[in-house]
Amino acid sequence: MSIKKIFALLCSIAVFWSIPVFADCGNTERQYIEKQVDIRNETLTFTTIIQKHEIGYRCYPGLSIMIKESRAGILKDGDVIYFKTGTAKNDNKYLEVMDIDITAKGVTAKEIKLPEGNENCFAIRISRENKNSFAQIAQIDMQFLSDFYGVSYEDEYTPTFSLYLDADKTKENNLFSGEQDILLNERFLTITGGVAEREQRDNEVQQKLKEGLPSMIFSTDSHTAILGTEKISLKHSVYINEKSTAMLSLEDFEFIMNQLNDIGASVRHHVFNDGKENIYSVTAGKNDYMIQYEKNIIDFAYNNESIKNVLEEKNGVGYIPLRVIAKMLDMENHIYWDNNTKIITISK
Repeated sequence: MSIKKIFALLCSIAVFWSIPVFADCGNTERQYIEKQVDIRNETLTFTTIIQKHEIGYRCYPGLSIMIKESRAGILKDGDVIYFKTGTAKNDNKYLEVMDIDITAKGVTAKEIKLPEGNENCFAIRISRENKNSFAQIAQIDMQFLSDFYGVSYEDEYTPTFSLYLDADKTKENNLFSGEQDILLNERFLTITGGVAEREQRDNEVQQKLKEGLPSMIFSTDSHTAILGTEKISLKHSVYINEKSTAMLSLEDFEFIMNQLNDIGASVRHHVFNDGKENIYSVTAGKNDYMIQYEKNIIDFAYNNESIKNVLEEKNGVGYIPLRVIAKMLDMENHIYWDNNTKIITISK
């Protein structure tokens, strides 16, 4: 299997496990925004949600709007409500709404297909032909997916899209025809993942690893190690090879790194070709590494560096140098060997 195919496969595995494939993925907290708009001497209440979406997710942002009358009959048959999205800047970035699912009571509401030139707009038409419906307070719930245009990974900062009621007087039966658009939600959808944002996030992740990294103490020919203040058991003892290099088993390396998951370190072991290829994908702060065991190669993706022929096998067990682990953790200048006690320490 080629190195490019392996990287692609590992990326797809990471995406599969870390990124949901449905709308509204990545959202943990919902903040509701309620806006009351005067119309016909009464009010309509528009409730929307502040959403965040990171570039690279395999799903479209899921958005929603709820409209409710303060009194039955405010909405009339034939009324059209036009919505518009936009950013704070006069740019070519916009949201295109797709796949709207509308449920309503007291009225019927259907999406209107708008002509070209309205890519940043969408609209619904109200139907109230049944006279009995005027006695019931209308409520309209709109759930929809959207895609964003003009936004890329190369942007230093990605935009926040606001939601407005479009007040264009030229649009047919526009319920909110007026002088200016009406702001419903200033942060209707915030896109993240621009260059500066990623750099800031990477720096924060790296700083978290640096500040939270516990000291690691290993004794040769011992099946225990010290991780911070905790004594842990090793499956295989550390040994010193012919080049005077301290070696830790890959099994124990995987276990130790996964104990540091809360500060941004982890290891995943992948097996390919019926066990003939063992790949370890490693994360440490902002950096990713890949260990190709059978090829005896460690790839440092962040600086395009490859380290060859440092992995070893002893009694059927794979080993990695402790100094390489220290390098992955950005601690290569903080690994110490005590010749008297035969103790290796990685510590700030």
